[in-house]
Amino acid sequence: MHSGIIKFKKIFIKRSPLLVLISILTFSLFIFHSPLFSETSEDLESKPLKNKKLSAYFQYNSGKSVSTTEKGKINDFKFAIELYFLSHFSLGFGLSKSKINLQDSTWNSNLIIGGLLIASSASKPANTPQEQQDKKGSNLIGLIFLSGPTQYNYNPTNLNFDFNLHWNTESFIDPYLGLGYQFGVASNSESFSTLTGWKAQGGVKINFSSYYLFLQGEYQKVKINDSFFISPFNLTNKVMSFGIGYYFQ
Repeated sequence: MHSGIIKFKKIFIKRSPLLVLISILTFSLFIFHSPLFSETSEDLESKPLKNKKLSAYFQYNSGKSVSTTEKGKINDFKFAIELYFLSHFSLGFGLSKSKINLQDSTWNSNLIIGGLLIASSASKPANTPQEQQDKKGSNLIGLIFLSGPTQYNYNPTNLNFDFNLHWNTESFIDPYLGLGYQFGVASNSESFSTLTGWKAQGGVKINFSSYYLFLQGEYQKVKINDSFFISPFNLTNKVMSFGIGYYFQ
């Protein structure tokens, strides 16, 4: 019986991330409305949600890359501040730490190409210096195809900028849409990488007197420049996130 419950939990978390986020949000709402807090639910709803000019928030993102050539998982933690103005707009500035685990879906074709190049080079004559040079070049290119990593990981530290259009920053329920930009760097013993990207996002905030909760979805376009590779590659990411923030009066 116990093992069956554990198996159900693993399947639920693995296959239903959106349900997990909704469950966390629902549980958080219950906690905020419980008498364990100094302010009751009546106090929270009766206080005017005005003069909110600045907040700080923590956000957790989880998603996947759905690019044609690179696929994988993406997770990050973000801490940011948000400035509000004109009751319908906000600007966000934050710092995040990402974990990007990718797999090259073209790896099988790379094996074939590398093998063909080396096999073709072996059948060519090498009687002259030029033929010998050409043969070495073909072998080198073939080995590059064969030795390319099947999986590669990045752990960039990013600067994040967001601009959001809110339904009403002073309402209890506040849906919003926005755009964002990020720039990050990552390094290891083999390469140095930079990451740049744009995103479209939308979500909903639930405002209390001093705190708020939010659930957000993102569609990202990211470019990674890795010194290990000749040219940069592009990612298309779909991400879900949730977080909690605090208003400064």
